[in-house]
Amino acid sequence: RTQGVQNALLDAGLGWKKTNLHVFDPENANLVRRAFSRNVDAVVCGNDDTAARLLESLRRLKIRVPQDLLVTGVDDVRYATLVSPQLTTLHQPCEQIAAAAFHLLTERIRNPSLPAREILIDARLVIRASTTRPPSAKHLARQHSAKR
Repeated sequence: RTQGVQNALLDAGLGWKKTNLHVFDPENANLVRRAFSRNVDAVVCGNDDTAARLLESLRRLKIRVPQDLLVTGVDDVRYATLVSPQLTTLHQPCEQIAAAAFHLLTERIRNPSLPAREILIDARLVIRASTTRPPSAKHLARQHSAKR
């Protein structure tokens, strides 16, 4: 997942530094406050459970999502729509992953000498309120002047 985020940032021309990666307990208010006191715009959590717990810590710290910080998770579990704000997440195509794993396993059982393979399965980004900011006044003014 970290490699995927890193690749996406590089593809978007945003760059990547090792300091972009933070591992911490999302319920530890002191660690959360320290991690996000460094001009952070957005967070990609390793899973929706971590993202949901982070949303609660941010709420207690009065850090507004998405106004102050964008938050996303990975999995698209059912409660991603029950937290506030609803969580943007990368939908895991679990049935496709299971089917591919089963297929590869049965092939390997039939032919143990098969070389290792990498299978890539597309995941869908589900955009919800945790990453949706209302347009700023500056953005609206630019849009208005562009229409003229």
